[in-house]
Amino acid sequence: MNGDCIKMEYGIMLPTLDRNFNIDDELNRLNQLKNINELRIWFRDLPATQKIDSDEGIAMAPLLAIQYVLSKYGFLKLGIGVLNTSFRNIMLTIRELITLGNLVNTENLIIGVGSGEKELLFKDSNISWSEKSLNFEFWLTEYNHHFNNLEQNGRINLKNHYYSMGALKQIPRLAVATKNIDMVNKFDKLIDSNIIWLSNLEDISKLKQKIKNKKLIMFLPISINNAVKKIEIIQFEDRDILVMTEEILKLYLRELEKSGVNEVIFSIIPGSNLNFLDNLYQF
Repeated sequence: MNGDCIKMEYGIMLPTLDRNFNIDDELNRLNQLKNINELRIWFRDLPATQKIDSDEGIAMAPLLAIQYVLSKYGFLKLGIGVLNTSFRNIMLTIRELITLGNLVNTENLIIGVGSGEKELLFKDSNISWSEKSLNFEFWLTEYNHHFNNLEQNGRINLKNHYYSMGALKQIPRLAVATKNIDMVNKFDKLIDSNIIWLSNLEDISKLKQKIKNKKLIMFLPISINNAVKKIEIIQFEDRDILVMTEEILKLYLRELEKSGVNEVIFSIIPGSNLNFLDNLYQF
């Protein structure tokens, strides 16, 4: 890297291939990147997927996938973007996180949580879409209780009854996908990062001023096309994708860094060329 390089971190959201998901195919492709050990690989938590708007995602249990990846490939930096609290039992999720921490080294794992997306899936699963924000705060409240009260022997207190959750020094801190600053402040000790979707620079700067002690992570849905003259937008039903050249991306990332973004998660159209990920470290 040269002195003009960008200091922020980068990640890539799976999938990157445009065929039926196979984790070994995905990781073998990523393993060909020169800077793979500096790139964070992100997994989603979708209970089920539907091929709409080039956003099929992965219907794969992320914690099981991460255990497999760490055991077989040893990638240093991974992330979950994000655990869907609307579909997840709080106690079972904590147990899975404790088990994962006992099986593999999760020191560089970012565990993101959020209320979930895909409104149609909520409806078809008989889960309230309108109450997801309220349920998210309740979920965090319960998680925070166990985070603050886990005993050294791995026991937790439920209504003055003690239960074993397995040996672990600490339940992991979380990255939350929200722009609700009051919620971030309410669970200040629990939350170490804030995850946001694609936002304009002014809104990012205002948000960062309110959470200066938190890492700010942003999803960036992107398609690299070195023939375009300026940033173009592909509009889908539930997301927009920015189309730009690598040179424009370089300038845009600098502006994001100035606004306070600490890590960018690239979400690409499956099948897209990944060469730009190596070129990032030459900026």
